[in-house]
Amino acid sequence: MCSKGGQRAIDELQRTISEIEAKYKAELGRLRKKFETDIREYEIQVETLNRANAELGKNGKAATTRIRVRTLVLSDTQLLYSHLILVLILLLHIPTSHPQSNCSSRHLPLILTFILNLTLTPLTLLTPLQTPPILFYIEPK
Repeated sequence: MCSKGGQRAIDELQRTISEIEAKYKAELGRLRKKFETDIREYEIQVETLNRANAELGKNGKAATTRIRVRTLVLSDTQLLYSHLILVLILLLHIPTSHPQSNCSSRHLPLILTFILNLTLTPLTLLTPLQTPPILFYIEPK
């Protein structure tokens, strides 16, 4: 059996161990609550970022679709203008006395200039020779 002093030392050690244990349990509970709160906040942030990412993805797809449509419209418009210019150039070759000619040759340069001013791209892109648009004017016969 232990002596009285030894028993007192054992009791003191058990009390100290109990106090340390209580202190660490309280600290552990506090840390657990803090980490659970942090995890909930992170989950909310992840959900918010996922929603924002999905919205950006939808907007990106919509923008891509708009760009494709506008590119097609621009391409069609450029093709139409190039065809109009070619038709006008051909009209310049038709003599005004031709039975199917509805306009006088003096109006054709004005019409051609008007069409040239409407084009969005330089006409040099429409020709294989890359000549300036002014050289397209052909004097009527």
